Amino acid sequence: MPQPEPPDSPQRQSQAGRRLLERMRAQARDGQPPDPAELRAVLGAAQARARALAAGLGLEQRPGPQADPEGLEAYEEALLLCMDLTLWGLELVRGHGPAYLPLPGEAP
Repeated sequence: MPQPEPPDSPQRQSQAGRRLLERMRAQARDGQPPDPAELRAVLGAAQARARALAAGLGLEQRPGPQADPEGLEAYEEALLLCMDLTLWGLELVRGHGPAYLPLPGEAP
C-alpha cells in the first residue's frame, strides 16, 4: 500500500502550485485578473522551489547527479510550473498591460 505524501513533499508543493495557478486563471476568466504582485510572488516561490530541488539533486555539481527518478520528476514538475506561470504572465501583459512585467532589477 503506497504511503501518503508528507505535507511538505515536492509533489504536494507542486500540486498546490498548480491549484493556485488554476484558481488564478479561473478568476481571470471571470474578469478578475490577479494582482501583479501576487503573480510575481507565486512565480518567485515556484522558482525558489525549483532551485532547492536542483540543489538537492546536485544538478549544479560536476559530475552529473545520480539517478533519482522521483526527484527528477519533482524537479521537472517545478520547472513546468515556472514556465506555465511565466507564459501566463506574458498573456496577462498582452491583455492587461505592462504591470505584469518584471520590475527593473528584479530577478527573472
